[in-house]
Amino acid sequence: MYGKADEWAAARDQIREAVLDRGWSEKRQAYAQSFDSDELDAAQLLMPMVGFLPATDPRMRSTIEAIARDLTEDGSCSGIATARASTPTGSRARRARS
Repeated sequence: MYGKADEWAAARDQIREAVLDRGWSEKRQAYAQSFDSDELDAAQLLMPMVGFLPATDPRMRSTIEAIARDLTEDGSCSGIATARASTPTGSRARRARS
């Protein structure tokens, strides 16, 4: 395992590039829930915390602003933008503003 540090670093770099390229939503001007998606997910707020991008990065700032605008209500974050009309319990799910 220790002898494969170069391989692990290369894999890390490939993943990073994929996230930076395919994880960005031009429509939402934010990092999306999944590749090639426009759905927001508050999990992207972890990106600066784990060292993926600094919070001052322009795309990260835009992501933070989009999540604050579209996934929060009365100071609480709903976590994930959803197109489903209801949850399995029947309660209404908040739709993301497009």
